[in-house]
Amino acid sequence: WLPEEQLAELKDSIRRKLLPRSIAKGIGKDLEIQYIYSRSPKQIMHWIKYVTKASFRDITWDEPLANALYGFHNGCFAGTWDGSPKWKLTGTDKKFNALLRV
Repeated sequence: WLPEEQLAELKDSIRRKLLPRSIAKGIGKDLEIQYIYSRSPKQIMHWIKYVTKASFRDITWDEPLANALYGFHNGCFAGTWDGSPKWKLTGTDKKFNALLRV
């Protein structure tokens, strides 16, 4: 859990790294970042499946691509891991430092 003001700063930092201000102003949209915390493995798994799915809001934009992506999930997993972590973000890459606190 993060205090509201710290969460807002973190969201803004991530938003600026992913979408430069010039592009956001040019398209008239900004990134929407949602944050919900859960310890429930079922809820976490549901979110992972939802976030990694390909989706189109307007299929007429590119119908062949939309059909090719139907059912595609950009992620994979198998089984469970009960051992100690095998890797972690170290904070040596400046681009990912903002994500270390997430």
